[in-house]
Amino acid sequence: MQTEVVKNIHSKGHFGINKTENVVKQGFYFPDMRKCVENVISNCIECIIVNKKRGKGEGFLNPLPKEKRRNYKKRKKTHHYKVGDFVAIQRTQFGTGLKLRPKFFGPPLRSD
Repeated sequence: MQTEVVKNIHSKGHFGINKTENVVKQGFYFPDMRKCVENVISNCIECIIVNKKRGKGEGFLNPLPKEKRRNYKKRKKTHHYKVGDFVAIQRTQFGTGLKLRPKFFGPPLRSD
């Protein structure tokens, strides 16, 4: 019943908290009146739509902050070798090229 009284008084002019509370005090009294008035006004749909938000507005897009870590090259450069350069090659446990040796080395096989 208290909230209905406050809603009726507030809807007559959609006044703020202080003015609505003073008008309610002229005809009614109930405990925690201020809290009830604040609750009704904060839930009033018309007041929410009409009133603009106050405070710091949303800022413009700013440049992103740079990372403080150093940018290391993630990949090694490919080496460019010239003809005649000696190159160290890692050997596997089976030796180099043993898997492909029968296909490419040895006497040619003809199938007619």
